[in-house]
Amino acid sequence: MKKQFVAIACFSAAILFVYLHLKWNTLNPSHVYLPARGVTYLTEETMRYGTIFVPSLMADPIKSRIYLKHAHKVYNLGDQVQVQIDLYDRNGNHKKTGGDLLRVWMENPERAALVSGRVADFNNGSYTALFKAAWSGRATIKAFIATRREEIVLSYMIFQKYGSLWTLLAEYQANNLTDATQCSIRQEKSLKNEWCNFTKENDGYSYYCRKSKIKQLTCNTWSHSYSSYGLYILNTTEKGIQRLSVEDPKKTIFYRVQ
Repeated sequence: MKKQFVAIACFSAAILFVYLHLKWNTLNPSHVYLPARGVTYLTEETMRYGTIFVPSLMADPIKSRIYLKHAHKVYNLGDQVQVQIDLYDRNGNHKKTGGDLLRVWMENPERAALVSGRVADFNNGSYTALFKAAWSGRATIKAFIATRREEIVLSYMIFQKYGSLWTLLAEYQANNLTDATQCSIRQEKSLKNEWCNFTKENDGYSYYCRKSKIKQLTCNTWSHSYSSYGLYILNTTEKGIQRLSVEDPKKTIFYRVQ
């Protein structure tokens, strides 16, 4: 039982780590070669209050563009290769906001050579990626939208409301009776008497589960906890945005530079 609780606590901590990673996942150009404007990513205010989700205004890999900046016919080993990335929405309009998480890399499959680029977000729909020429021969530069801005904001909104991106459940069992209720790392103070407090069992990490409506199933009859994905309430648009994360990554790879 203890291991199950620890796993849930670790998962919650992992979500916070992902958020912090995303928040600082841009290149800090104060000590390198990119413009100072590249520091900004999603602000806490944006993450906390979200945005109006309009699918047609989301970044579209088919409409987006990638091209070399200060292109040379030949690059020498160790040279810096700079790439400009401009994101466009489904209507073909240049995006005015940043926050889309991009992955950019340069490769030569025949030589089994690959190097990732460091991305700076200008917070206006444009990004710069920087590589270092690491081998002799041809190279192809590819980019794809790993996570759209709207996906990140939606995940943050879900986490703020439910305390997890997964639905946490507790199962109670006694006298051939079984019931499951929803859990959270936080409890609504106004409903304090309706929660079972399992913080102590969870090694001191906050963990609360709704009491069963079956009177015989008290907090002491808790059997185990488990998680299920997507039981929280989302509208049709939000469900569509959430599914973007599990799409074939090849669909989000856009224009290549050779």
